[in-house]
Amino acid sequence: MTDQARLLTCIEGYLAEYNLQNKTRMDLVLFLYAAEHICRISRIIKQPFGNALLVSLLVLPEWTAQQRENHDRLNADQYFPFGEV
Repeated sequence: MTDQARLLTCIEGYLAEYNLQNKTRMDLVLFLYAAEHICRISRIIKQPFGNALLVSLLVLPEWTAQQRENHDRLNADQYFPFGEV
């Protein structure tokens, strides 16, 4: 997908569909950085024998989404020393 607004709309549609089908709701705030990660993960999963290890880093609860994104961008070389996946 090349249109970012369309991408976010599509992902929000899937989230709404999930919330209708399951008792436990996921009330998520999606921003472009999260949508990019969802695309990477889905691209990996679609490949034959595709798998990935997802590692969560410590995130302080009082961080805003923008602070988290800035932290990730500044420290990207630690997480992806050979370039992004």
